[in-house]
Amino acid sequence: MTCARAKVSLALLAGMLAQSVTGSAYAQTPARVDMEAWQVAEAMADKFQTAYNTGNLAAIANLFVDNAYYFTPGGTVLYGWDRQAIQRAIAARIRAGWTEEIIQITEAHSAGEAVWATGEYSISGTGQRQGEQISGYFAQVITRTGGEWRLRIVIANLKPNQDITGMSDNKGTAKPP
Repeated sequence: MTCARAKVSLALLAGMLAQSVTGSAYAQTPARVDMEAWQVAEAMADKFQTAYNTGNLAAIANLFVDNAYYFTPGGTVLYGWDRQAIQRAIAARIRAGWTEEIIQITEAHSAGEAVWATGEYSISGTGQRQGEQISGYFAQVITRTGGEWRLRIVIANLKPNQDITGMSDNKGTAKPP
């Protein structure tokens, strides 16, 4: 092998090795970032769940940024700038007997300076609702504002007792590839 050819081969090998090492580092970055996203989503779920279960309505309202949207399971839309409306809506649900919420994150990913997450929730009843439970799915976007992670968008639904749309013929929940 000539010297020039050896230099080209070594340069090619070095480039491939560098790409392989860099590719491995980049392949690990999403996992690390997703772990951070998971931790952010879990922390937000814990804050919401704790505030809900202790009846701390102001704490729930303060989890939202000012320009947030909360598409509630009941079909209403609440806005982050109207903290009183968020508090009234949550208070009404608690007064209706839905007093204990459990939130489970099922997926969380980084998206630039934000985290998006999906999950499931269930709310148990007390009083006249004793023994009853409602549940559903949610998706949320969490952003960092002033050094704190806060909710920008929450979209939640209720699992219906009966699906009149026909869409539940697809048995099960979609799983990521």
